[in-house]
Amino acid sequence: MERNAFLINKKIHQYILPGVLMTVAMQLGNVVDGMIVGNLLGAEAMAAIEISMPILLLLQMAALMLAMGGAAEAAVFLGKRDMEKASGVFTASLAAGLSISALFALFTPILPGACSHAACRK
Repeated sequence: MERNAFLINKKIHQYILPGVLMTVAMQLGNVVDGMIVGNLLGAEAMAAIEISMPILLLLQMAALMLAMGGAAEAAVFLGKRDMEKASGVFTASLAAGLSISALFALFTPILPGACSHAACRK
């Protein structure tokens, strides 16, 4: 199969739509969380949620980079018909994602306090 602009654009659109939908779903979850907290717990709790939003986005950034970058790199290798390298990229992305998640889980007892002090510094 020869590569041409039509095939490349088709593949780009196959990757863009899931990426955009994933970002929209994450942000919609944040908005719903903010609405629930604001209505049930009040303005101070809502302020705490909104102050933590940049930190939450920084934590999500690693997962987004690994997922989108790994998928794009695996697609390049699949386009070159190199299944072994594509499988290796997928495995490396998955292992790195799990490692970063485990690292954040280990630091969960100390990260929220340190991040809240850094975000609320006057």
